[in-house]
Amino acid sequence: MVNYTRRHFQDIAALIASVPKNRRNAEIEKYCNLFAADNPRFDRKKFAAACGVTNPKTLGKFAGRFKQSDLSGECWAVQFQGKEACKKCEFRGTKECGGKNIIKTGKTTKGKSVPLKSR
Repeated sequence: MVNYTRRHFQDIAALIASVPKNRRNAEIEKYCNLFAADNPRFDRKKFAAACGVTNPKTLGKFAGRFKQSDLSGECWAVQFQGKEACKKCEFRGTKECGGKNIIKTGKTTKGKSVPLKSR
């Protein structure tokens, strides 16, 4: 597991802030899911604010968190983003693919439907 630091969060937030507003929330959500899986204390709302989100209603959307106990050892990209993650994956269709079972069943080995929902 990667250990992201505050510096990673800050650098990526600065990059996302330059993304056009109509695409920004999708990018924020993608990185929030990644960072929250790595760090249970990751503050999604604070990260969204650092990315340039100022609307209180929109900020509230990012207040959820994932429970680490919901994650399985399978492909995290598929667990967070759903089957869409496979379209660009270099391991798609290979024996290294960690999401084959999820793709077939739509669920992780822990019985959670994908994509996982934040809490």
